Amino acid sequence: MTVIQKDEPWLARVGERLLKRIIVAFIVIAASGTAWLLDSPGVTMALIGAAAMWLGFVLGVWCIRALLSPGWPVLGVARTLIDEAVRMKIVAVFGFGLLVFVPFLPFLLDPNEQLRYRVQFFLTWALSGTSVLMSVMTLFLACTTICNEIEKKRIFLTLTKPIGRGQYLLGKWLGIALLNLLLISVAGVGIYVFAKVLAQQEARDAYDRRAVGRQVLTARRSVGAEPPAGMDLSALVDERYKQLRTRDTGPYPQQDTDTQLRRAIEQAVVAKWHTIPPRDTQRYLFTQLHDAKRVDGWLQLRIKPVSSVEPPDRLVRLALWLNGRPYPVDPRIGRQLPLVVADNHFHVIDLPVSAIDDEGRLELRIGNVNLVNPHATHASSVNLAPGTGLELLYQAGRFEPNLVRGLGLIWLRLGFLAMIGLAAGSLLDFHVACLLSLLVYITATANTFLAESMQYYVTIPRTEMSLVEMALWWPQVFIDRLIQGEVWGAAKVVIRLIGNTFVLLVPSFSKYNPVPLIADGRLVGYGVLGEATVWVGLIWTGSCGVIGWLMLRGRELARVTV
Repeated sequence: MTVIQKDEPWLARVGERLLKRIIVAFIVIAASGTAWLLDSPGVTMALIGAAAMWLGFVLGVWCIRALLSPGWPVLGVARTLIDEAVRMKIVAVFGFGLLVFVPFLPFLLDPNEQLRYRVQFFLTWALSGTSVLMSVMTLFLACTTICNEIEKKRIFLTLTKPIGRGQYLLGKWLGIALLNLLLISVAGVGIYVFAKVLAQQEARDAYDRRAVGRQVLTARRSVGAEPPAGMDLSALVDERYKQLRTRDTGPYPQQDTDTQLRRAIEQAVVAKWHTIPPRDTQRYLFTQLHDAKRVDGWLQLRIKPVSSVEPPDRLVRLALWLNGRPYPVDPRIGRQLPLVVADNHFHVIDLPVSAIDDEGRLELRIGNVNLVNPHATHASSVNLAPGTGLELLYQAGRFEPNLVRGLGLIWLRLGFLAMIGLAAGSLLDFHVACLLSLLVYITATANTFLAESMQYYVTIPRTEMSLVEMALWWPQVFIDRLIQGEVWGAAKVVIRLIGNTFVLLVPSFSKYNPVPLIADGRLVGYGVLGEATVWVGLIWTGSCGVIGWLMLRGRELARVTV
């Protein structure tokens, strides 16, 4: 008599696999205890962190499988992809690299470096490494899962079931998106914990310790300078423009259009405003500081003074007034103290929030003068580069939500890459799909650099041409250069046209890159996150999804025959 046993429930099978992974995590923790006994606290903490991240990943996979347990077609495809990804070697390799890279990185830094620089270095490399590792893993996983199913004809079994090709593609994307969400959450928790651990290490001095909390592990909003009352930059630009048009071009080369000429004049006027002659002062107004005044935080002035002639001691001596009041002032003698800073270096100066007036404004007057001995003032102008060389910063949030928003931006980019890989795999074989996906990823990462490089590769005479004029200009220049015998010049025109088209069709990841903002303690605002959600998450990812669905729909894969 044959006894037919029922299949073991999937929950029991998952529980058995979960138990095995938990045992592995405890083995790593035991190894951490051994390293602690051998007096290696850094290795011990790194191993414990790696084990904790691994355990979080294992529990997360179990939760995702439970979440995808309802028998809907899209969820079924997503659950199958999760099971497939866990068994794939490429996911294991990149996942292992992520679990090792984040915990061990803080203990590889130079302990003699200033603490705030160590924390910045860790955040930069940890977030960048996480983004790169997960991006490459996402592309290979997306291309592998769909190309293998088509090549090994497993897709025939899936598509003969009551599931559409759009549902199949959406299920694949959902599985990759959930796996990425789990990995980026585990990595994010690891980055946060080890950043906090690193911040507790020994600092060089009290200023270095304070700078970690006020310049790195925070969320600051930047405010640019505006012309003070009585200074009309537009009027200065108009006046200079009339002089150049009625007399001569002066120091400016002949411009093709009035727009270019006015832009050059405006840059010169702003540069002059940000230049302080010796024994002279300049005023800069900062507005919209109501939030800084309401929050019981701090205010920072970030400057980079650059002398036209380098001082003998490489130090710049400045004087500062806040809304007409000298700052800082020695309370013992009631005398204004000079600001002595290094030439051609960035400096962050703490300012009192109480200096902001009731209308949320703060006017800075910066003098290029030696307060101790005015006659000893160095005969050199001091330049503060517009934007980066002079800005006001104030606390606009905490580090934890800022990190979460930054990780959200990375996750949206990974979602786009997942759809790119699936769309490419829907039409091409594995190798070609991987090459095309990597090309899109590299282009998206270097989009801004490529766009600027194309401008110098082949010069367009007028930047404000209409679309019709631009469409007629390309073939005309190509034909003219061929007639003149400039074959390479004609080829460059074609190369730039193709390059510009490809760059326009790919989103710019640098525009939605949170790494430099988080590492510098800058605010990753909800506006940027919302814009990325619309453009990267909906428009670009959705467009690639439609293209992938059309390509998959056009392939003869499987049909239900009645």
